[in-house]
Amino acid sequence: MRKQLKADSQACLEKEPSISDNEKLRIVLGTSEQFPSSPKSPRQGTELFSQQLFGTPHGISTEHLETAKSPEAVRIHPLSLFRKYWDFVVIICVIFSVVVLPFRAAFYWDYWDHGNNRGLLFHQIRDDWWIGPELIIDFVFIADILLNFQTGYIQEQVLIMDPANVRKHYLRTWFPIDLVAAFPMDLLLAGNRIDVLRLPRVLKVFCISRLPSFKAATRFALRLPFVSDMNQFHTRILRLLLTCFLWVHFDACLLYGAAVAQNYPDKNWVHQANLVGATTFHKYSWSILTSFGIMVTAGYGPYNPGTLADCWVVLFSQALGVAMFTLIGSMVTTILVHLNASSSEYASKMSALNQYMAHQKLPQDLRQRIRDSYEARWKAEKHFNEEEILEELPSSLRTEVCMHACAELVASVPFFEDAEEGFVTSLVTLLHPQVHLKGDLVCREGEIAREMYFIKSGTVQVQLHDRPVTLLKKGSYFGEIGLLRTARRNASVRAMTDCDLFVLTKEGFDEVMKEYPQMSKAMDLVAEHRIRALHKSSAWLKDHHETEADDSKRLDHAREVAANEEHEGMIEEDPDDLETGPNGGPDLLHFHPDSHPHSYQRPQHSLENDWGSGMLPGRSRPGRRSLLGHGDDD
Repeated sequence: MRKQLKADSQACLEKEPSISDNEKLRIVLGTSEQFPSSPKSPRQGTELFSQQLFGTPHGISTEHLETAKSPEAVRIHPLSLFRKYWDFVVIICVIFSVVVLPFRAAFYWDYWDHGNNRGLLFHQIRDDWWIGPELIIDFVFIADILLNFQTGYIQEQVLIMDPANVRKHYLRTWFPIDLVAAFPMDLLLAGNRIDVLRLPRVLKVFCISRLPSFKAATRFALRLPFVSDMNQFHTRILRLLLTCFLWVHFDACLLYGAAVAQNYPDKNWVHQANLVGATTFHKYSWSILTSFGIMVTAGYGPYNPGTLADCWVVLFSQALGVAMFTLIGSMVTTILVHLNASSSEYASKMSALNQYMAHQKLPQDLRQRIRDSYEARWKAEKHFNEEEILEELPSSLRTEVCMHACAELVASVPFFEDAEEGFVTSLVTLLHPQVHLKGDLVCREGEIAREMYFIKSGTVQVQLHDRPVTLLKKGSYFGEIGLLRTARRNASVRAMTDCDLFVLTKEGFDEVMKEYPQMSKAMDLVAEHRIRALHKSSAWLKDHHETEADDSKRLDHAREVAANEEHEGMIEEDPDDLETGPNGGPDLLHFHPDSHPHSYQRPQHSLENDWGSGMLPGRSRPGRRSLLGHGDDD
């Protein structure tokens, strides 16, 4: 995978990639629509979506130029900004029609029985304001049919813009449904004095045949920023609630519409509920109650069916209720499974981890440290596999995601300031995150070096022979000496706080340095400087350790002499060497080693200068700050 990531990053950095490398769609025929090439174009948002199909921005531009060469192609690109906004308008009209038209057909049926359907269209609009929006929707649907004949489509990652193919595809798919939904019933029946208009007007309800276009509406909504950023649990709950509302709404309109179609027979539930002559809101509320009662209970709801037509309507409502609750049950089960998937996986892995630690008979303190480390990593990385996710992305998006994830690191590491863009891009695609808790040993002195580390956040301590040498913070890096020299670690590094690190393996390191030898030489200079600083630190620690051993022997000897003198009652304190303790005896805790001729003072200033030139945060060699930066040692 690392080789693939590196190849992808290098391909994205080429200035003039070939068309074959960038085109992800095979263009059958072009479009004569001209697309602006300015980066400030309002189509920028659409092109970000198009990039997922065409591969890279260069591939999109190539596709635009190629499709513009065909004068016989249809004129509307399926991913154009115009088509995007037009689809949004159509979706609003579909939602209005699906909700309002069944309501109109059921609860405003009486209006058309009293002669209000006669007269000029202007008079009808004046008497019934619903007609105006319905006429506008009719015109929108008719215009949508015409535009669909001039809009290309994408099939199996192939852009089709040929007029003949576009017509055949549309006639075989959406055209029959769109034609029924767009039939201008209100316009054709305007001014008609025929009293039998119920059945033709009921045909308007066939606009709900556009209900399958809700799938397209869902796809469009998911591309909106505020929807795509929503939690998947919230979107599923919202979809479940909307589904329940639509089903109950349709059934309520059906129940009342069946009663109205029978002219309110005496045994009908409308008479039983005393709804004849009631307000529309009162009728709709009782219809919702009756429909919901039939769908959720095993009986007939609040009222028994009084006619044969009512029996069939109630039977249909019960079947609809069974189907609805089956769907709701499956959706709720799916939601609960996905809601607890992460917790269940975490509990399963923790159980396996506890069994393993018990089998190995690990001490309790080590077990707790392992649990804490696993919990911290789980919170940081959750249950997804980052490598699998990146591998499924197109090369351009994969590189962009890696650059975004490491943007803070790249900005904080001075080593990257003057580095080539290709080097930085190739490097970040090979990094993977790693979490270390306070007290964790990141790398151990003497072990084989297989990784180098970049500190994203936190503080680590470099140690020689278990003695602290220096601290490294955000923007520092360490571990490159072992990779450059193919040697063992010459120092240990311990996390002093919770740390977020980025790790580069030896294989990835060698691969990048092979392609960028000048950066390898620069890092080699850093390693040389750090090795010299480590040698100075090691020599000082060795000398200091010997001095401390001599001081310890002298203190033991002084303690023995003092004890003998006290025992003989002959103690004579030397104020230069010993202080009086709380009991009148020698205070060995405050013994002054400066009086000893072999006392040794640590050359702190000199050591930090030597180390800081290659490793301390904020220090650098003169003239190579951008290369040395915040580095450290292995």
